[in-house]
Amino acid sequence: MFLWIRDQKLLAPIAIASFLFLTLGGVDLILNGPVSLVATVWLCASVGLTRFSPIAAIAAANVGIVVASVFGLGFQFSQIDAAVALLLVAAFASDKNRLAAFIANNVVSIAVLTYLALTQSIQSNFGGVTLSSEQGRVTLLVIGAVAVLSVNSTAWFVGRLLITRITHVGSSLDRAFLEREVASTQLSLAEQDRRFNIARDINELLLQELSTTITLAQSAPYVLKSQPEAAERIISEIAKGTLSAHEHIRTLDDLLQVQLQNQLALPNLDNLDALVVAFREFGFDVGYRIQGEPLRLDNGAQLVLYRIVFEALENVRHHAVPGTAIDIDFSWQDSHLQVLIKDNGEEQRNRAQGQIGQYSFAEDLEALTERPTGAGLTEMVERAKLYGGTVEFARVPGVGFTVSAIFPDIHKFKA
Repeated sequence: MFLWIRDQKLLAPIAIASFLFLTLGGVDLILNGPVSLVATVWLCASVGLTRFSPIAAIAAANVGIVVASVFGLGFQFSQIDAAVALLLVAAFASDKNRLAAFIANNVVSIAVLTYLALTQSIQSNFGGVTLSSEQGRVTLLVIGAVAVLSVNSTAWFVGRLLITRITHVGSSLDRAFLEREVASTQLSLAEQDRRFNIARDINELLLQELSTTITLAQSAPYVLKSQPEAAERIISEIAKGTLSAHEHIRTLDDLLQVQLQNQLALPNLDNLDALVVAFREFGFDVGYRIQGEPLRLDNGAQLVLYRIVFEALENVRHHAVPGTAIDIDFSWQDSHLQVLIKDNGEEQRNRAQGQIGQYSFAEDLEALTERPTGAGLTEMVERAKLYGGTVEFARVPGVGFTVSAIFPDIHKFKA
């Protein structure tokens, strides 16, 4: 559910606020009458405003708490909305805003609690508790302040925990990919160990055969002097030993060549899953989608596509803040392929700084008239040209960066 709240920036807070208004607000309406709606509206509005403006959400929550005390409503179930709003602000707002929300909620709540506790008369009912003495008034105030701090602290830490978990902790799918990579690595190591064992056995056989052949060749002159008729047999044995040694050398060479190829294996499209997982572990919200029926390309074409995605992700990692959403889309259609990599790095950075939507006309003009440059971007273009492709870059002010690579005849490079 928290992923849905994160992704639905406008709909989710409104939906949650509406649900709380109907449930908690409905309970307050039954218990306290229509006057309770005055405070309920403010408290629910604080939840609905959390993704639009954290400052406005903080203000609305505190107004709701104050209004409830002004109208003499005491505790309302809708006051739980203030803790929900604090949870969402702690999860999605900037450091400054979430700290301000935590302090403001505690200060206002304790101030209202103090006012109510000090203004209640002895033997009156306060939140279901009867004040029996002045000492009871102080005790009630202390217990209430501790409860307020506990609720707000819990809401704040739960918000930070949830956003940290979905940002920095891999999903079950990520873990499945990593487990598959570990299993694949273990199999590769096992296969490598098997080849080394075979190579060691071949080497021992080769040494034995060469030793036998050398001994035979060294003794041949002495044998031929005493037994000339043994020449044919000796030459045949030497030839046989030499051919066997050659065969073992060829087998050993094949094993070494396979090992070399595995060491020099180039990354391909199958490695993109692991790359996506790695960048999720860096703190980025990476989505990878494939549309259409992929073609099986040769190693060179796969390497180019992999490098384009890799360079785009590295560009985001160097220039964007953690939590940035990155979408990688491969669209296959017959002989055509489009690779689209989009991010919301600027939006996420502005959100962290409390500057959502703040960009100038000059930035719009620059985005339209100036082409982004850089060594990595130039390398993408040059690599794509080798396979008949083009790469375009676009900066969307206030949102982020887009890389679009198009290969109109990618089928020419099928494996």
